[in-house]
Amino acid sequence: MLDKKNKNMNANEDGMVWIESQKVFVKNNKGTGIPPTIAPGKGITLKVDGIIYNHITIVDSNCNIEIITNNETIEPSFEVSFSEEKLYAYLEFKPGINKSMKIKNHDPQNSLVINLDEIRVPFNNTTRDKVIEVISKSGVVVGIIEKAIDEVIKSTIEQKFLIAQGVESVNSSDAYIEYFFDVGNYKKKNLEDPDDNINYRDMWEINYIEQNSIIAIKHNGIEGKKGIDVKGEDIEPIKPKDIRIISGDGVVIDDTGLLVKTTTSGIPTMVYKGNDIQFNVLRIFKIKHDIDLSIGNIQYPYDISIDGNVNESMKVSSLDNVSIKGNVYFATVTALNDISIKGNTISSKISSGPGSLSGTFLGGDLQDILDGLNIMIMLIEQLKKNAAFMDSDIKREGIGVLVKQILNLKLKDLPQKIFNLFLDAKKDKFGVFNTIAFEIYECLKVFLSDCTVIKSEDEVYKIKEILVENVKRCSPQAIRSSITINSSHNSELCSDGSIRVIGKGCYNTKIFSKKEVIVNGSFVGGEIISERYIKLSKVGTHGGSKSYIQTNANGSIIAEVILEGTVIKIGEKIYEFKKTERSINARLVNDEIVLR
Repeated sequence: MLDKKNKNMNANEDGMVWIESQKVFVKNNKGTGIPPTIAPGKGITLKVDGIIYNHITIVDSNCNIEIITNNETIEPSFEVSFSEEKLYAYLEFKPGINKSMKIKNHDPQNSLVINLDEIRVPFNNTTRDKVIEVISKSGVVVGIIEKAIDEVIKSTIEQKFLIAQGVESVNSSDAYIEYFFDVGNYKKKNLEDPDDNINYRDMWEINYIEQNSIIAIKHNGIEGKKGIDVKGEDIEPIKPKDIRIISGDGVVIDDTGLLVKTTTSGIPTMVYKGNDIQFNVLRIFKIKHDIDLSIGNIQYPYDISIDGNVNESMKVSSLDNVSIKGNVYFATVTALNDISIKGNTISSKISSGPGSLSGTFLGGDLQDILDGLNIMIMLIEQLKKNAAFMDSDIKREGIGVLVKQILNLKLKDLPQKIFNLFLDAKKDKFGVFNTIAFEIYECLKVFLSDCTVIKSEDEVYKIKEILVENVKRCSPQAIRSSITINSSHNSELCSDGSIRVIGKGCYNTKIFSKKEVIVNGSFVGGEIISERYIKLSKVGTHGGSKSYIQTNANGSIIAEVILEGTVIKIGEKIYEFKKTERSINARLVNDEIVLR
């Protein structure tokens, strides 16, 4: 029974089909076994007994099976492209491809799908003439790279070649400004210190420029050169950008329109207006923010205007006027002339006038030098009237030769006085006037060296003008001074001129003035000492600290209300108020204080 079953199983067997070495083999099925089938894969034409099948079909060992593959040849290709300005031309090359199909070997299986292996063989049959033809048709006529053509005809890989290169344009150079000062209001000081000590309140100094200084030179732009692209067209260079310089306050531009020179001393500034730059030299130093450690103490020879506050431990010093829109906190403000503070003054010292500034007045030293310079000018003018002078070497070589002779024969002590000015300033003799002393020395030091650089008497006259201006400015009689503030708390106000408090008043404040003192609000605590009249609104407080008011024998004290405990002194006479009094006009009459 078992043998019969095995025999039946062997009688039923599935058919097989397989491929080996490009040939198809078929083994027929037996009994009820599944017949073998075959189907074409992609890119294959299947013929069975001369009939084309694009789908699965049953085959047997008697079938004539043909497998037809589609081989293909793709010729080399070229494409020319250009850079944006057509300065460069590129040839994108793709080699030719011989594509052939090889039938894969397949193991015996009942249902076979024929698959192929694609074989791609690159080739390059390009000639030099063909490459040149392609380049010419693209319009390239300039800068063809012969070496690149050789590389193209040898290449068997897809590649991009730089095939031509034009002549690049030469860039223009824009106009630019060469500055002879630090751009900005401040420049950092040299902080080298052998003991590594740094005063952070004096880290910066103001960009102060002297009169007759060159502060900027314009350099004109340079036109570039044309280039040529690979198609033979011109490549225009970008036009150079120009800058126009405009003269503002305190500067002059020479006839060339290129050189900017100061006509006054001060702070150089620039204002940009499109392609224009306006230069100014400001005598007023304007600060739009607070005075604090970020910019340090301020010392400047002309007016100072501050929009913000003056903060703790800072110092502001001017040889002219100071105007502050904000408050002053625990700080020091000094000026040779007027001080105005619109905010509150708290625990600060405010001083105006010569007595507020350190150092000796500079006017006397400058007058001595000016006297010598006047003698020099007088001698020069006398010699110019001499007929022999017109034919002399001095006339031909410049006035400097004559200046040297005058110094050697008539003014031997003048160079020493000039040098002493420099030495005294180095020793800090002039205090806040040292800056001016150094500036004037820079103008005068030509008399200490080769005077032949002086070519005309006009240069000597200009030096005289600078001296005359500063003799007036640095003399005590030229000084006016005053202090005007809003209110004061725990502060000290000192002026060689008048002092006015126009706001709420003063609290625990000391006021010293050589002229009049006017306080519109209350004066509580503290003291006032004035050499002229004192005009007050309300003085003193109930049960608080006493107020002390003093003037000289010719002065007077005027007040609307003076409270009990207030002490006044006129000349040598003292009076203490035992009760509140109103409408006071205290003065000396017959060497006694009268109140009305």
